[in-house]
Amino acid sequence: MPRNCWICGEIADSAEHMVKASDLRAIFGRFNNKAPVYRHSKATQNELVPGPKSDKVKFAPSLCQHCNNARTQAHDKAWEKLSEQVRARHPALTTNSRLPLKEIFSSNVTNEMKNVHLFFVKLLGCYAVEYGVPLPIAHFGLCIRNEVVQPNIELTFVHIQPKTSKYQILVGNIDALNVGGKTVSAIWFYIVGTLGVLVSYKEPGHPRLNKFRGWHPSTINPSICLK
Repeated sequence: MPRNCWICGEIADSAEHMVKASDLRAIFGRFNNKAPVYRHSKATQNELVPGPKSDKVKFAPSLCQHCNNARTQAHDKAWEKLSEQVRARHPALTTNSRLPLKEIFSSNVTNEMKNVHLFFVKLLGCYAVEYGVPLPIAHFGLCIRNEVVQPNIELTFVHIQPKTSKYQILVGNIDALNVGGKTVSAIWFYIVGTLGVLVSYKEPGHPRLNKFRGWHPSTINPSICLK
């Protein structure tokens, strides 16, 4: 049976990337069947990925075309710009460096960082649907439709030391605390090159699973410290 889009309820006929295509191209350049990259997961090792738009790096369809493209395009673009600008910094950013948000988003830092936040709300929602994690998907969808922040999701931006891992891109599993059939606290990693984002969800009154206090758009600053 086809799923419905978890953001708006229409038929889900679009599959979101697990890793943004622009991030794949930035790290691996041009790749195809003759010069592929390989995906490793708990289920498979050395799975050939013939290109950045391959189904091998997509979730199963859980969104409609409108939500995955037009509705969330500004969110995707905001993350693409932030990710690109971090890689382009000279000298390179390291642990305890500050992300210079006013330099990256000169026009509207508050709105663009809200869009970055909503980009990760969408990714976390797709991951939760894919693997049956009982997060409040309906509320995630409401936030995206109304262009408002999700109050319980925070982001921690982390510097990853070069060559500390054999994986240049890493999408982690959700580490969740479930109570009464629902997730009350969860963390999830998204790493591209030397930039990592720890996405954390925490309902009030429940322990945070990560040791860092994350960033939330409600407390926007001109810069964010890399952990």
